[in-house]
Amino acid sequence: MITLYKLYPKPPFSRFRTSNDGLDITDYMIHSDTLFSSLVNVHAQVYGKEATDEWVKAFETDQLSISSAFIGLEQEGKVIYFFPKPVILMKHELNPKDRKASSAMQWVSEGLLQKILEHYDSDSSCSFLQIKDCVKSQDGKFWCLPEESGSLPNIVTKQVKPGLEIDRQTGGAVEGMLYNQTDWVLPSKTEEWSPFLYVLAKGEQHKLAACMRILADTGIGGKRSTGAGQFERVEVANWSWQKPSDKGLEYHLSLLNPQANEMDKLRYYELKVRAGHYAGRQQELMPHVNMVGEGAVAQQGTTGRLVSLSQTPVIIRYGKSFTLDF
Repeated sequence: MITLYKLYPKPPFSRFRTSNDGLDITDYMIHSDTLFSSLVNVHAQVYGKEATDEWVKAFETDQLSISSAFIGLEQEGKVIYFFPKPVILMKHELNPKDRKASSAMQWVSEGLLQKILEHYDSDSSCSFLQIKDCVKSQDGKFWCLPEESGSLPNIVTKQVKPGLEIDRQTGGAVEGMLYNQTDWVLPSKTEEWSPFLYVLAKGEQHKLAACMRILADTGIGGKRSTGAGQFERVEVANWSWQKPSDKGLEYHLSLLNPQANEMDKLRYYELKVRAGHYAGRQQELMPHVNMVGEGAVAQQGTTGRLVSLSQTPVIIRYGKSFTLDF
């Protein structure tokens, strides 16, 4: 059983700072390691350190797992869940004209995802799905099947703000260190649709559901002191994956830090470098960790691992897999 959490933005919008690849770069999702860190911090405040240590072990031993948070749309009972475009070659990308038309594709609906995976051929390492009749948003980032919707809005927008770097020890401005910081904005309502974020989870949900609801107020990601990362409410539902084929492969919906014996299972993937500062030790940078990004395809059976960043205090980065088989 898979549990689905819907996180609804606050009117008129919620703002997010969720990428640590650079201040001028942003991802239209909340990565699983960022979400995990926020959940563990909330759990520690509510249930205490001893109970939280046990809760973290549940993630480590695969009794509990979470995906990254992705965007969805709903309208009068109709719901579209968007997933990261699988990191596999598609037939239309072999044609320069068609490749240009779909070059901005980043997110595909559940129905389109199933068809992409269903039409994947292992021998040619390519999905032979024809996408010419698919519907896309004006910016070309979000795609769905025509039977799912006849049109799609531009769902998210970027918010770019100039800033001046502050010395973390003296509190003064660093001369000449100007930068632009990019956040992304999710509206509570478009002309026809109501956007939301969703997270998929497996395992015992009682404490996870409680922590998710608290996160609506505490926020997720960076710049929470300015109101970023907050939600109006959280709703919980059941969700099931209609397996489109049986190719012995899996599609990844979380950041993955594979165990040594899992490297050979990886088929198609992109790497993301995850970094950041230690909370309470702002002058110290966390070690950079290479992660397999969302949308990766691998042979079935990867579990990933929790990456230890510090022993005193204990600080870990979430790199466990959350997958859908096909």
